[in-house]
Order: sequence, then C-alpha cells, then structure tokens
Amino acid sequence: MWSLLTILIFVGFFLNYVASMKMKLDSFIGLYKRVGQRRGSFKMVGLTFLILALAICINQLGYGSGVFIYFILLMTLGSLIVLLAPLKLIRPIPIFIFIALVIITEILFL
Repeated sequence: MWSLLTILIFVGFFLNYVASMKMKLDSFIGLYKRVGQRRGSFKMVGLTFLILALAICINQLGYGSGVFIYFILLMTLGSLIVLLAPLKLIRPIPIFIFIALVIITEILFL
C-alpha cells in the first residue's frame, strides 16, 4: 500500500511539475518533449493520480490520518522533485530500480 501511494503521488506531482508553464523543456528529451505539446492532458492525468492517492489514503487510514499522511507524502515527494528535477537527476531507469527495490522490500518485510 505504501509503495503504491508513494508511486502515485510521485508520478502525479512530477507530471504536474513538468506540465507547468514555468519549466523550461528545451534542454530535456523524450517524455518532456511530448509534455510540451499536450500540457493540459498531462496535468489532468497528474491530478487524477493525486486524487486517486488521496482516496486510497482516506480509505485505508480514515479521514483525519489519511489526509494528514497524504499531505506529508505530498510535501516530501514534492520538495524532492523540485530539488532534483532542475539538476536533471530524475531519470527513468534509476527511478524504476528504486521503485522495484521498495516494492520488494515492502513485500518481504511487511
């Protein structure tokens, strides 16, 4: 559950961050070029992921603690993205490896 919430919040915030008009897409390649063409649809997908993560948090933990944990995860992952994205340290392969390790750890120890 925790890895799913973390992934949903990370992807949702990252898509909204990349789709914002303030981010320069000139120096990026791949997904970032497509985002420049369809900013509105990427924002809607990112917002959908964030709302889905909030709904899962509220469903699993209750209203008060679910909203509280959601905002803690959102602030933590949001600040991580804002710090690392301009330095171009967020790349797909290390992110997938990290997600795989987190999921394996969650399955083995929880």
